[in-house]
Amino acid sequence: MPTRVPRVSRLLLQSRRLYGLPRPLTHVRHNHTGPPFYGPKLRNPKRNISPFITARQSHTSPSPGWPTWNFDVTQIKTTGSKLLEPHWASQDLSVVDNLIDHQTIRQFLMFLGDGILPNGKKTSLRIMDEEEGDLFLLPSAEWAPAPFNSCTVTIIHKLKDRIGKFGDTSRLCRVGQNIHSLKRQLEDGIVPMPDSRWIEKDLNNPKHFNTAREHLTAVLVVFEYLNTPEVRDNMRGTFNLIAGDLQELQDALNARRKLQDPNGNILELNLVGLWEAFIRAKYEIMTATAHSWVLSRVAELRDHTINEFCNVPQVVEKMDSEETKVYQDRIQNLTEITAMADLMIWMSMDGYTGYQPPAEVTPGLHYPGLDAQKKGYQGRYEELIQALHNSSSAYQSEPGRLQTLAALRVRFSILVAAQDMLRKEIRGRLPPQPPLVHWIEYVLKSHEYDLKNPQLPEVARREFGFAIYRAAYKASDEEWQTVKRNMEAHILHWGNNIQGADEVKPLLRLHWFDCKELGLDFSDTAAAKRHFQQWRESDSYREKINTDVFLMIDDWSAASYRYETHPAIESAEKVFPGNSAFRGHLLAVDADFDSDSVPESEVDHSESHDEDRPVRYQYAPGYVGHMRILGNLVWSELFAMLTTHSARLTELWPLAMDNPQRIYTGQTVPCQLHEWREQSLIASPLKDGFGKWLKDKDPRMAEHIKRLRAMHVI
Repeated sequence: MPTRVPRVSRLLLQSRRLYGLPRPLTHVRHNHTGPPFYGPKLRNPKRNISPFITARQSHTSPSPGWPTWNFDVTQIKTTGSKLLEPHWASQDLSVVDNLIDHQTIRQFLMFLGDGILPNGKKTSLRIMDEEEGDLFLLPSAEWAPAPFNSCTVTIIHKLKDRIGKFGDTSRLCRVGQNIHSLKRQLEDGIVPMPDSRWIEKDLNNPKHFNTAREHLTAVLVVFEYLNTPEVRDNMRGTFNLIAGDLQELQDALNARRKLQDPNGNILELNLVGLWEAFIRAKYEIMTATAHSWVLSRVAELRDHTINEFCNVPQVVEKMDSEETKVYQDRIQNLTEITAMADLMIWMSMDGYTGYQPPAEVTPGLHYPGLDAQKKGYQGRYEELIQALHNSSSAYQSEPGRLQTLAALRVRFSILVAAQDMLRKEIRGRLPPQPPLVHWIEYVLKSHEYDLKNPQLPEVARREFGFAIYRAAYKASDEEWQTVKRNMEAHILHWGNNIQGADEVKPLLRLHWFDCKELGLDFSDTAAAKRHFQQWRESDSYREKINTDVFLMIDDWSAASYRYETHPAIESAEKVFPGNSAFRGHLLAVDADFDSDSVPESEVDHSESHDEDRPVRYQYAPGYVGHMRILGNLVWSELFAMLTTHSARLTELWPLAMDNPQRIYTGQTVPCQLHEWREQSLIASPLKDGFGKWLKDKDPRMAEHIKRLRAMHVI
């Protein structure tokens, strides 16, 4: 006999339509109940994509029906720091940011059912009972006792309006997509770049210092944006308005509880306290993850730079040479980045309803003397350096002079030690190791639940993975086996220093399909898309795959793996840094993309059709429903962000569209984009001219080339 679905989950099942949300992270299992951790599984083949993103910055006003904003961050081109300036000056594709987004609200609703905070801890506050979940979908006028029964709007509708979808848009901000995409990633505790990817890009190599530096400063710009007074006020205002709505609901629910138990033996709900605890924990993880990632990468890069510096022949005698000044500038940059990380990676909650500032400094969240520390940082830093110099035997004879290579190394160690000491004064105790990343925790807990419930039918048991279609047939059967082996090895090459990665890897699966065996036209994604849309609805696979995106191996993807071996596939990018054409990649296909009017095979990339496209796709110029992605980012980034809803494929596309091969390689930085755009500036006219010439000479081949361009093969 099937067990009933928890009422909190039923609430969320219905709230998607009311709330305008995409499929949430957690899922309701079919024909059985799960713990409160599991939420709804919702699917809509024609899902509504919230139009929160505008097109190019050259558009001076949003398209009809789009939300407006009250603060335009894209007008900021510099904030005084030359290290951060490239990011502020690169806001050429803009986003309307609602600051507290749909995913945050969805996660909070799930938290009300399971009580697990984003930091992995269990709240000590009372959470909702199951039967109270349905009340979220009804106005209090229909269930609350007087005088709490006057409201005729549900809490779901109130929350939808508060975060500024198409209700109150007075607290929205316009910001560059480059800043917004990393902000969304950090909000869910996903590191800006996995350690394995950092190593593959060889970013610890001082030769690639500029690229590494911009990846580090990109994180700082996110927090500079979030701590801009207008943005901070908008976030606090939205939080407090939601707290007010929750206070009304809290009063009504507690009055209902008292009515049901006239003896007074009840435990009252504190929804405002739960809201505050949830956001506080979310900020804690966000700041801890970002701060520890930046400092770890800085430490590695600094060590490599110092070692190379000290290996310069007769470096002590050449301290004023142009050669050594390059290294000194790099070390100075890293010192500045460390200081900015300590001073900028904060999310203050002062003024948030229900927040009680602690007595002690809380790293990333609370330090009342932070402004004073910013003003006095340089002076205090120099004091600590001088104190360490005075206590160092290498400097006691002739303080401040660099007589030997050993003394030079001591000098560098003193600079690092002084910043470490100053960090303790600014941030207090460092936070413990962050908990499991949310998506990894979700997969592991789902699997653990299944193991503890052997009575579950097979169709209800969760698996985690992608459907993948073979659409490559130029290779022989023997070559195909090599391609498949190399590709599967590559996508497993992730997770270095990510807690829980080794445990979750065996649970991630690919479900293979062969286009030729299925009788599908493998020259286009449309046939595979139609097959996938039918297949994903079957009971056998509904709980086994991501239903928004599937993967394909076409001939171009197969060629990228044909001659590579694992782990030697890492070496190509060290030879050709930043050029993903030399890397193994797959095709990720948006299963619900609808061009509405232009068939995918007829997209002409020599001309721009963005102004004629549906509003919901105008924020992703050139997007045709699929993009290429590096194999080792399939799980750590694509699956992670689809699972947490940090981004859809359309929102990842802007990070790939400037790549010469249209390949998603993770977060991008200005110097990387500059290189890509220079290549495209040269290549695009040549491709366009060749296409027009070929159209007269060989129309069939011209059509074939057009399809290849639509597939982003050439």
